[in-house]
Amino acid sequence: MNQGASIMRKHLQRFISLCLIGIIALTAFGAMQSHVEASPETQTGVGFIRFANATVTGGDVDVYLDNRLIANKLFNVVGYFTFYSGDHNVVFTTPAGAEIASATLSLANATRMTATLIGAGADSQVVVTVDNAAPPVRNLTRVAYVNAVQGSGDQDIRVNSESVASLGFGEVSEATEVVAGSYSVALGSSPASDIVLSPGRYYLVFFAGDSASPAPRIVQLIGRPYRVSGTNRFRFMNLVEVPEGAEEVTYDVYVNADPIAVYAGIRYGEATNEVVVTPGNYTFEVYATGTSPDGGTPVVTTTLDIAEDQSLFMLLTGTPEAVTLDLFADDLTPVPVNTARLQVMNLTGIIPNFGLVSQNGITLIEEVSQGSLASANVPGGLYDLTLVDASDPSAT
Repeated sequence: MNQGASIMRKHLQRFISLCLIGIIALTAFGAMQSHVEASPETQTGVGFIRFANATVTGGDVDVYLDNRLIANKLFNVVGYFTFYSGDHNVVFTTPAGAEIASATLSLANATRMTATLIGAGADSQVVVTVDNAAPPVRNLTRVAYVNAVQGSGDQDIRVNSESVASLGFGEVSEATEVVAGSYSVALGSSPASDIVLSPGRYYLVFFAGDSASPAPRIVQLIGRPYRVSGTNRFRFMNLVEVPEGAEEVTYDVYVNADPIAVYAGIRYGEATNEVVVTPGNYTFEVYATGTSPDGGTPVVTTTLDIAEDQSLFMLLTGTPEAVTLDLFADDLTPVPVNTARLQVMNLTGIIPNFGLVSQNGITLIEEVSQGSLASANVPGGLYDLTLVDASDPSAT
């Protein structure tokens, strides 16, 4: 009996984890759109902000924007979120809630920005950059460098042994277009590191560490230019089950035989940023990281049409030996002012039908059947969500 109860608890925890992952991934866009600092009459547009961690140690941090949790246990970078244009306050904290550093940024309409935590301890600071997301000239790429080595002072940025900028701690070089390819980069007299810059992308390259480190580590953020206003788009999420104790498997996504992956190294539980495309026919090939179309075999492939005003959310599920691709279409109908859209997927077979109840007992979604998606418009705010068996609402 004890063994059976333990197994049931394990499955139930897994069930809750998967459902919450789906909730978080699918509601981020709508929830961020609904967050307002000004009255609706003064909102003139939206912009996009992503958040990154390039600290000395690279330990997990939490990110809050305007007192709302945006990223939990961020160890690298999270894709762009949509916010109303205007002034915003970003705060990085420890997972325990202690503030590390903060900054106020002014987000202009249709602008992309990156807020990155660098340094350590009392010398921590937030570097805010405006990302030039315009498509580079064919076969070129755009790159900027950041000195995130605590206590380093002014240092030359050397690219293929040639100095391209002199930066103090927390300073950012001008973004320049260069020929795509492999480069040897170094900060000051430290040993060089090799990076690869793919064509048609834009990069932020951080030299992270402290002055006592023998060599800074490289934190390389990548962006893919795309139209701001487009609603024909797709994104991916990795929910492929890996047996306990087995090595984690990440995945790369290639589109229409492009030799450069649209997404690289998608980790378990990670939802990618959206890529906006023109309506048309697209072939998606997914490879385990470390393999590629150059001699490799995709773990799953599909060809489909993306229609005008269609947003597809593609979930990688199954096991590493048998990966499957599940498609869900986002609800893009307008969200009323001061509300958010909550979208929930049922990805488990443990409870075929479940509902969703708020902390004050209000039913937000009555029923989500297995393998389906349900949505509801709810007032903006913070929620404690409870999953209930649709056939027996008293069972949580």
